[in-house]
Amino acid sequence: MNTTKLLLTAICLLAVNSTTLLAQSNSDYKVSIKQNGKLYHVDQKNAIKLSKSSFDIIIEMPKPSGMLVNASFDKETYKSLPNAADVLNIPCFAPGSGMADHKFNPENAIMAKSSGSNYLFYANDDEHRFNSVEKSGDKYVCTRTVERIFNVDDNSEISVNSIDQTLYLCFVSHNARSKEILYKNRLAIKWSN
Repeated sequence: MNTTKLLLTAICLLAVNSTTLLAQSNSDYKVSIKQNGKLYHVDQKNAIKLSKSSFDIIIEMPKPSGMLVNASFDKETYKSLPNAADVLNIPCFAPGSGMADHKFNPENAIMAKSSGSNYLFYANDDEHRFNSVEKSGDKYVCTRTVERIFNVDDNSEISVNSIDQTLYLCFVSHNARSKEILYKNRLAIKWSN
């Protein structure tokens, strides 16, 4: 009887510690949108309204690493992300679904595709896909400016100044070896005139 109680206590403690570790891992990453000096934290909002002008995606990470960002005008991934049992089986986050992009974001753009994701990473000052990266304390603050969207689904380019459709952004960071999800969140951007 005592062995059973001891085993149950150990299992409960392990479960609590695992949950705590996952929560700490999630808090190591933060995503924000910034426009005209106003900062929107993705962890606090799932939908925002922006003016039709350029904006920044700001990703804070604890070490050089990356994040998959699905940008799409189709809300399917946006709807399925919160309850997905295996995020890496969602088509846009599955292995091989990443889209190649230029270093340093010279076009101030992001690619939109319902079944693909942008792999935004920082390896070092010579290898990254952001406009700027700052080391701030124990975090890397990585900023990517978006002035236009390359819609891969219909092979078009849309200036943020003339966008009318809701843009859905879904963010996932995971451990490549263990497949542990370190961060996941989503945001719908609507536009004001």
